[in-house]
Amino acid sequence: MRRTGRRGLRGVLAGGLGGGRELGRGFGKLDETEDLRSQQERKKAEEKRRAREAESEEDTMTHERRAERSDYLSEKLEERAKSEREDQ
Repeated sequence: MRRTGRRGLRGVLAGGLGGGRELGRGFGKLDETEDLRSQQERKKAEEKRRAREAESEEDTMTHERRAERSDYLSEKLEERAKSEREDQ
């Protein structure tokens, strides 16, 4: 799984995935933001599942951190969506 550091966070919040891949090209800004938020929610659920199934404490902690990061990104994207709704 790709790491999302500060550069990746800026990419996600700027409307991309931080890896040069564009998402939702034909969508409005709000649709794109909601799509990215949904993606982070799926990642969070997947990482929580992986944390529960991890065989070592180190792996559990790694997956828990990834789930927390996805939750943080989801919250930031929700803030962005709220701002975009207010701008409309």
